This record gives sequence, C-alpha cells and structure tokens, in this order.
Amino acid sequence: MKRVQLRLFFGILIVSLFSPAILFAANDRTVDTSEKMCSTIFRQIDTMAKTMISGTSVEPGGKVEIPVMLTNKTRTPLGDLHLVVRVSRIVKDQRIVSLEYYPQSFALAPGASLTTNVLWKTTEREARGFYRMDVFVLPASDFPNSGIATDVTARAYTMIEVLGDNTVEPVDFDREKTVFNDHHYNPGYPPLFDEGEKGTLGIVVTNEGAKEKLVTVSMNFYPYQQIIKDALLAASTTKVVVPARGSVNLVYAIPAQQLRRYAGVAEIESSGQRDIYPVVFNRKMSTPPPIGIFGIESEDGVIGAFDIRAGKTYSLFACPLAVPTTTQSTLSLRVQKTNGKSLAFQQFENSADAQHDHFGFTFTSTLNSASSELVLENSVPGTTTRKVLMITCGNSIGGACIPLSLLEQWNISRTMFILIVLALLMLSYGAYRVIVKYIHHEEIIHN
Repeated sequence: MKRVQLRLFFGILIVSLFSPAILFAANDRTVDTSEKMCSTIFRQIDTMAKTMISGTSVEPGGKVEIPVMLTNKTRTPLGDLHLVVRVSRIVKDQRIVSLEYYPQSFALAPGASLTTNVLWKTTEREARGFYRMDVFVLPASDFPNSGIATDVTARAYTMIEVLGDNTVEPVDFDREKTVFNDHHYNPGYPPLFDEGEKGTLGIVVTNEGAKEKLVTVSMNFYPYQQIIKDALLAASTTKVVVPARGSVNLVYAIPAQQLRRYAGVAEIESSGQRDIYPVVFNRKMSTPPPIGIFGIESEDGVIGAFDIRAGKTYSLFACPLAVPTTTQSTLSLRVQKTNGKSLAFQQFENSADAQHDHFGFTFTSTLNSASSELVLENSVPGTTTRKVLMITCGNSIGGACIPLSLLEQWNISRTMFILIVLALLMLSYGAYRVIVKYIHHEEIIHN
C-alpha cells in the first residue's frame, strides 16, 4: 500500500512540474516565412470590411445609410484607420458619382469588430438606375505605430437602386481618349515617367446630347491613396461649354512634387449629376521604394503586443511595394531594446531590375526585453528612410495584453500551488491514518 501511495505521489509531482511545458509546447507553432506573412496579412486586411445590407433603394434627393462591420482578422493591433466610400453608376465601365473620405479614425485589437454607418446623399437630379457603393478601409499614414504598417485597402459593397424618372445627363468623360504625355492612358498599366521629366494629362469631355451644355470641370491631384483635402497637391476648376454631339479637350500639368505615385481626380458637374474620373501614374525615383508592410511575429502567434523573451523564436518581415526604381536599394531589419542594444539584425539587397516583394528572417532571442523597437532602414546611395515600430504590451489597442513574463510567473505559481495542495493532502492523509489507528486501539482496549 505504501509503495502505491509513493508512486502516485511522485507521478502527480512529475505531471505538475512538466504540465506547463507540455501546455505551451502544444501551442507553439512554426513561425511563418516572410513570403507567407506578407501574402496572409495583405489578404486579411483586404477582407476586413463587410456591408450588412446587400441591396436597397432610394428616391432622388434621399439618403442611403449602410451599416458596415469591420473585423481585424490579423494577429496585430490596427490603428488610425479610415473609411473611403465610392458610389458608381452601373454602366459599361461603372461611372463614379460620389467619392467621400471619412475623417474619423478607428482602431481594432486582433480579432475585434465594430459596426459603423456610411452615407450617400443623392441629388435631386440623380439618374434612375442601379448603383454600387464600395467601402474602402485605409490607414491615415503609411506607417501607423501599432505593431504593423500597411497601405493596403479593404473593400465591401452594396447595390443601390435609384428610383424616379431622371435620365442620365449626356455629358461625361470619354475614358478611351485619355492621354498621358501624348500616349494613350491604360488604367491597367499606369504610365511611367522619369524623375526629372515633366508630365501632362489630357482628358476629353463629350456631349452626346442634341444641345450644347455648360458644365463645371475640376481636376485635383493627390499623392496616391491619399485622396483627402489635407493632401491636395494642385487643384483646377473651370466652366466649359461642350457643343452638341461634340467634345472638348483639356490638358493639365502634373504637379512638380517628386512623388512615386500620383492620383488625379477629374470631375464633371452637369445639371446636378456628377461623373468622377480618377487616374493614376508613376514616376521613376532614385529614392528607396516604399514598404507596404513590416512587422514582427512571435512563435505564440502575436504581433506587436508582447515582450521579447530569451529562448523564444521570432520572425521579422518586410513587404516592399512593387514600384519602379532607378537604382539598387539596401533594406535592413533590426529589433533592439529601447536603449539601442541590438537583439537581431539582417540586411538585404533589392536590385532595380528584380524588385522583391518580401524580406524577412527568424531569430531566437538570447535576451529578455519588456519594451523593444523594430527598426526598418531602406537606403539608396545618399538617401535613407527609417521607420520604427514599438513592440510592447503597452501598445495593445483595445484589448488586454498579458506579458509572457507574467505567463511564466503564472506557470511557476501554479506548480507551487499543486505541490502545496499535494503536501496538505499527504499531511491530511497521515493525520487520518493516525486517527484511525487511535480509534482502532481504543476499541481493542474497551473490548
């Protein structure tokens, strides 16, 4: 009996000592490669928005309010996100009639969701027919300090029918006749011009009606994916008389700012109806190519909300955008303590003729760091861009963050608790045996 008790005691003791290691070994997984991380995060962000109504209808002059659910499907906090709502009339090439930027920002913890409403206010002259509302999600800046950086957009859509008897205005842009530097503009292959080259954009306004029309034409230029008032580079508005069954050619100079990507937004307003025509073009630059995403992942599957622990494996990754460049660039990834002490570092070459879409490496930390920095440096001869993301529990957005050190302390405490309980049980059992023997002895004496 004593041998069985001892075996049971030591068996429970061994399980209590090693159960935390078994538990966390089961949760460990292979750290993703940089290629997989880039494609996975792009895909997860691209599907984070969902409209809650598939279709609706509205009278001219009325409002359409659509609830949209936003879900962070990544394993990182996402912050400083904004909505852009685009409404297009369903014709052969979907003419855009509304493009609105929502200035209010929001943040989502990993796995968290929120629901908000987006609005389209139709005009009294809105043409009858079917429209599509697209909802985009994008960050206010290229590198929000929230554990990850991205300029990816997400899109959800709802179909809308405008009722009434209004017919479509006959004036719009002839998109087939757009030219850039005297070459035909193909939206599928945005035009490219050299760093010092001037650029001109030619657009054509057509009138298919039997009477001439006085219309207002505006052209605004922005940095790519920053179609907001605060980022406006140049603006032009003019009134144009378009002859019956005729057209008018308009030419605009591209702003002189040295940017890799531009967006031009042309708009016609005619008798209360709008036709919005966005165009995109690229400039070759000798500056480092921008990075769409960079971040860090731990083997426990958490990004941007943990403390780095010795003995654990982490993956650093960066996803450059596929944009033209004129020279080879050097990209480096470093994770370091906030005092500058390096935990891991690696450097990569990105040639001008073979642009890579992902870089990364894994490392096992030899040091503990409760608050760290992920540093990305992107360089060409004479120019270096530097971005820093904080890696700490303190920047977990909208959700609780338990540092790994506390988890480890909890493991130790749990083991000690089990040992104390076992010791108390053994003492209780020993006391029970003593009491039983005493009672048995007293019974013998009385008998």
